[in-house]
Amino acid sequence: MLRTCDKKPIIRVTTPFAKVIRTEGSGYSRSGKLINISGCKCGNRFSCFEVVSPEKYPYGISSSANALNPFTSTAVNDIKAGTKIYVPQIDGLEIPPNGKEHNGCLIVGDEGYGFKGYHLDFFVYLEKYYGELDKQKSITKIDVFEGKNCDLLDYTFGLPKPKKFLKG
Repeated sequence: MLRTCDKKPIIRVTTPFAKVIRTEGSGYSRSGKLINISGCKCGNRFSCFEVVSPEKYPYGISSSANALNPFTSTAVNDIKAGTKIYVPQIDGLEIPPNGKEHNGCLIVGDEGYGFKGYHLDFFVYLEKYYGELDKQKSITKIDVFEGKNCDLLDYTFGLPKPKKFLKG
């Protein structure tokens, strides 16, 4: 059972789904609810969750209360949320499935729950897209620069509807 910070039940889900939601941060239930990990501390048992508006946050909501956007949102623990950054290693990558060329500009919108310091988690929407990007350019180390003048582009054209990315 997924619960809110007030311990109120949200929905009964499978254990694998609950673990994936905890790792990924958000996902759609079979009933169509968009479930997101919540920022509160719920003790040692498990994380707490919240239901968020799929109209306002179709890909989920960040820990800084901003909408997550595929191919621009990142989770970083050592850079302030809301900071625009430029990563030259992703500049020029073709974004699946639409082929649009990435400009290297990202925004820090989230914290990483599964890692500590000096790590950037790049939100690419579907796990298969990680593989497709890795085939273009296997990246293990990156350079990060302040991106005050960066334009955050919309790479969502051609992506499957959000309700299809995670079911449980």
